[in-house]
Amino acid sequence: MKFSISRTIFLAAAALVLSSGVSAQELRVQAKVPFNFMLRDKVYPAGEYVIQTLTSDHNMVSISNANGTTSVLAPFSAGTQLPANGTKLVFHRVRGTYFLYRLWVNGYTAGRQFPKSHTETRITLNTPNSETVVVAANAIH
Repeated sequence: MKFSISRTIFLAAAALVLSSGVSAQELRVQAKVPFNFMLRDKVYPAGEYVIQTLTSDHNMVSISNANGTTSVLAPFSAGTQLPANGTKLVFHRVRGTYFLYRLWVNGYTAGRQFPKSHTETRITLNTPNSETVVVAANAIH
């Protein structure tokens, strides 16, 4: 009986430690995007957005706005040797259309790169010149 209680306390403590580590690593970023943009062939209106990780390995993220528009996706990792020097969203602008490209969080060496949509791929075939546009964001703790 004594062994069972000790084991239960140990398991509860381990679960508490592990769950606090996962939530501490959650990424939440808020940004005001001043233009309509596309992500995976879906158009998002200009406005306030929150992007957050849904899994402890940061492979699944959700993007949502005040209107309740939410998408869940699995971006690619985009790494650098130096930590990001600010929290920001990076967009490609091609022929007046903005496409969400990357998310960087201040101090992290790994960012999130979103896959090119079919629309962006098609447009860039006819217009190879794209412009990079950066929107400042805030990490929410």
